[in-house]
This record gives sequence, structure tokens and C-alpha cells, in this order.
Amino acid sequence: MNVELKHAGMAEAVATELRERECDAILSSFAAAALEPFREEPLPTAYLFRDGFETGLDTAAALGCAFVHPQHAMLDAAAIEQAHDSGFAVNAWTVPDETEVSRLREAGVDGVIVDSWQVVST
Repeated sequence: MNVELKHAGMAEAVATELRERECDAILSSFAAAALEPFREEPLPTAYLFRDGFETGLDTAAALGCAFVHPQHAMLDAAAIEQAHDSGFAVNAWTVPDETEVSRLREAGVDGVIVDSWQVVST
């Protein structure tokens, strides 16, 4: 499960809720300040970004993220390899169709974020 934090100030409430449930969750955000408090939590985090691939990786590293969630169009095999070499798993967002899912799978992406599960049903 991907839980996107829309703003800072949610850390305590979200961490409490997730600790009480038995589920695999990744906390993601475009806002570095929303992820900062989770450095001390045993919950995996992901930095979401749509611009500046190198900057996105640097920010994710500074935040101690396990994942990066770049916008799908930013990704090719070389970018995914670079992220993997930097220690990150890569989940692309928001993947619009089956063709793009296939392209990303072939490029080595670890996961996709979609608006409709049907996009990945094949």
C-alpha cells in the first residue's frame, strides 16, 4: 500500500495508524518536510518527484528513503539502473496504460502506481 502524505504534520497520526495494522506500506510525498519525521520510524519512505531526476535521487538519499517514485515519463532503463545503483527501489507514477506498464517492466522498474488496477491486469 502506498500512503501519500500531502503535507507535513501528519507523521505522528500516520505512524500510529500504520503500527496498529498488519500491512506493508510505503509512505510517499512530494514534500520533503512530510517525510523528514519518518527517518526514525521503521516504515519505508519514498520521495515523489516529476522534475530533476538527479535532484530527486539526492533528496531521497538525504531523507533516508528506500524508494523513489518518479513520474513515469522520466524513466528509461538507464535512469532505473542509476536509481538501483544508488540503493533505491523504483515505483513509477501514475502509469496511464498497459503499453507504458510494459515499457517500464522491460526497463526494470520495481513497481507502478496506477489509477486503475485494470492497467496492470494483464
